[in-house]
Amino acid sequence: MLNRSGVVLMLLGCVACRDPRAYDRARAAIEQNQLDSLAAAVGRRDPDALTGERRPLLAIATSGRNAAAVDWLLRRGADVDAPVAGSYGATALMMAAGNNDTVLVERLLTAGADVNARDRNGDGALNWAAYDGLVPMAERLLRHGADPLVTGH
Repeated sequence: MLNRSGVVLMLLGCVACRDPRAYDRARAAIEQNQLDSLAAAVGRRDPDALTGERRPLLAIATSGRNAAAVDWLLRRGADVDAPVAGSYGATALMMAAGNNDTVLVERLLTAGADVNARDRNGDGALNWAAYDGLVPMAERLLRHGADPLVTGH
């Protein structure tokens, strides 16, 4: 039996069902750096409600190094720590750190990203930076409280 909150969550989750191509339009808008098209595709919805089992829109914007889309999605309430299913359960922060993208790392941390979140291998953003020898990025993450004792695979 669903309580009132459960019904609301169920309805919110089905918003994307009304427009099954909204996710594809949002993804294309991010990839083409078209914020107006992104806003039109997402509408009033929570950006994460469009995602379902697919790659989070914030992860798409982060991996594409699209700072404007990252900012827009964060303002709209995208889950800053949402794991990416096909990427070891990595978060946007892990991807930005591994890409040595200091601008996005700072924006994600300011938005509340968990600097010590771990992927399925037990690696955090610090590990993602360290594996690629990105010493300045690793130092930045340490300044933001990354645990140097977190080890993964």
